[in-house]
Amino acid sequence: MRLETKNISIGYSRPEVEIAKSVDIQIPSAGLIAVIGVNGSGKSTLIKSLSGVLPLQKGDIYLHDKPLHSFSPKTIAQELSLVLTKQPIPQNISVMDFVALGRQPYTNWLGINKHRDKSHIIKSLKQVDLYQLKEKPCIALSDGQLQKVLIARAIAQDTKIIILDEPTSHLDMYHKAMVLKLLKKISKEAHKSIVFATHEINLALQLCDSLILIKDQSVIQDKPKTLIESGVLKGLFPKDLIRFDEESQIFKMI
Repeated sequence: MRLETKNISIGYSRPEVEIAKSVDIQIPSAGLIAVIGVNGSGKSTLIKSLSGVLPLQKGDIYLHDKPLHSFSPKTIAQELSLVLTKQPIPQNISVMDFVALGRQPYTNWLGINKHRDKSHIIKSLKQVDLYQLKEKPCIALSDGQLQKVLIARAIAQDTKIIILDEPTSHLDMYHKAMVLKLLKKISKEAHKSIVFATHEINLALQLCDSLILIKDQSVIQDKPKTLIESGVLKGLFPKDLIRFDEESQIFKMI
């Protein structure tokens, strides 16, 4: 396992709020993994806790069988990249220059990019189909293109694990599917572990290798098919408006 938790509790200290407890999840060496749950269940909290942005209330996170806190910030940045919701992007910076920021864990104090760094930048832009826009200022991009720029920067960082918080927020249905299919492709072709929080449960059920479900302060991780067969998805939402259809294996309005 590349990343795993052992009996962690997540939440906030001021005021003290426990979001979920006794969390044991495993992030394998490759695959696409979605964190799902209703609004306010703790998806973003778990994402931030896994990446070390939020301190744990209890337990430990292990990276390659060693406690995450035992690694230096630089080493963590070479192993794990993070894309947060509403992440600020300098509006006048070009696409290529912004993606180049992903190489900071490897550049010297002057930030000079070597040939290898530039090749990672170009490769990442091509992977998200943005190379033709490399000189364009970020302010001129659509929401969908901006999300791809953030993903490209994470790819350029060349980490084995990519963690994203709601990468499809503010996108239309087509671009939501496009971004998630892109993440699926990257996880498979580049052999990376990609973990993301999402509200797009129907898409996650179709695309992901496994799901992490947060419900009533508990966390369950399993393959989509296993979660469907267990019946746990039936009680995820109030039944007066939405139900889980076992035949089509998606949520539908009543």
